[in-house]
Amino acid sequence: MKNFWEPFIYSGMKTTDLQMLRKAIFINAFSLIGFFFVTFLGLQNVIARNFQSGIPELLGGFVFLLTILLLRINHNLLLARAVMLATLGSLLLVGLATGGVERTGIFWYFTFPLVAFFLCGRQLGIIWTLLLCCATSLVALLGTLEFVSLAYSLDELRQLFISLFACCVLIYIYQQVVEHTQEQEKNLDTAKTEFVTLASHQLRTPISAIAWYTEMLMQGDIGSVTSEQKEHLMHIYQSNERMAALVDELLHVSQLETGNFFLKPEFADLTQISHSVLIKELQKQEHKELRIQENYDDKLPKVFIDTEVAKIIFQTLLSNALKYTPEKGSVSIAIAPSEQDPAVGTEKKAGILITVTDTGYGIPKREAAKIFSKLFRAANIKTKDTDGTGLGLYMVKSLVGLIGGRVWFTSEENKGSSFFVWIPSSSQ
Repeated sequence: MKNFWEPFIYSGMKTTDLQMLRKAIFINAFSLIGFFFVTFLGLQNVIARNFQSGIPELLGGFVFLLTILLLRINHNLLLARAVMLATLGSLLLVGLATGGVERTGIFWYFTFPLVAFFLCGRQLGIIWTLLLCCATSLVALLGTLEFVSLAYSLDELRQLFISLFACCVLIYIYQQVVEHTQEQEKNLDTAKTEFVTLASHQLRTPISAIAWYTEMLMQGDIGSVTSEQKEHLMHIYQSNERMAALVDELLHVSQLETGNFFLKPEFADLTQISHSVLIKELQKQEHKELRIQENYDDKLPKVFIDTEVAKIIFQTLLSNALKYTPEKGSVSIAIAPSEQDPAVGTEKKAGILITVTDTGYGIPKREAAKIFSKLFRAANIKTKDTDGTGLGLYMVKSLVGLIGGRVWFTSEENKGSSFFVWIPSSSQ
């Protein structure tokens, strides 16, 4: 079933703008359906009547095909949109003369404002619809002067204009309501993000104080403590560390979403950062007796990158690999130069490829598409580890995109996962 829908969904557009991507998919699907439908009608007219009667539909089918090629080869959304709307409008005008299939040509007029408003927005949608109305009026005038033949009476055309106007008003009002609702949701989301930022900043001070005093108590700076008391203090310290990590995650996510995460790049040794993070994360999983393998290329150059970003990437990937790999499993990390950006195919571009592989629980295939979503945790993990926020991989995806890199993965449930991060050698 997925292979059946792929030609309709694939538009050839490479963009992170979801609004633009939706429009590209719509143009591709509409033009593909229009090509088959209109070409079929044209061939039907050629067979049933004569070749001349099928020319408009066949030309329309050809232009719909041209629209698909414009979108897939040149990735020109604006031109593809204009060609598609012009083709649709021309076919509607042809319908005035022919009447369409069993005189239903006039009803297809109402698809035009719907398509125009969706693809172009309110203002351009109205302009396109007005252009169609002007062209229809001209054809109607030529019909009354008997320069062209019309399949509809002037009374029917008058009713068409009234209905078309009412349709445009309803679409306009609906879009205003939708945009107003979206604006309110955006403002609410911004307010929530700002609150999280403020709360995270305020929480950092008491968390630091708890860590400081707990360390003093464990070291006996204030007075001697028994082994049992020291064990309880260690639990307090570890819980406080988890709280600090959560606050840092929330703060980073809110900074990314509000555009306040500012990069401070410098030349850094990724091997050193990776090794130090790995040692720290291994201390939390010592009881598992995991097999660890580090593969660092000897010719690995220093990378111009924000060291905080590099630490977050390594900490998230290594922490997940160690945490979600059962006892006596294996985890490996490799860092090597890579001249190929996965987003541009064979084009050479200096960069670094980071690979973290584990023999852990893996990711269910049905949930793979959601793995980088905010607050998402796979179902098979929730039953094995209740801790976790679902923010780590979302943050990695956002940060890697911020520095011009790419992140992807391969995984098989109950066999393990491999996460790949490609970053340019100079991340500014």
